[in-house]
Amino acid sequence: MNITQFINYARKFVVALAAALAILAVVIQDGITASEWIQVAISFIGALGVYSVPNKEIK
Repeated sequence: MNITQFINYARKFVVALAAALAILAVVIQDGITASEWIQVAISFIGALGVYSVPNKEIK
């Protein structure tokens, strides 16, 4: 793996982590329930999915 590939994967992970932390910052104020942990996980996985699916080139 070269540095360009590493940066690409690291950027995807950081964006997904930021999405999960954004939800966590909102729900942590009054305690975290099981459904809120599920929301954090879904936001993390959703952000990974958005960045791992390549855009379709329009001709």
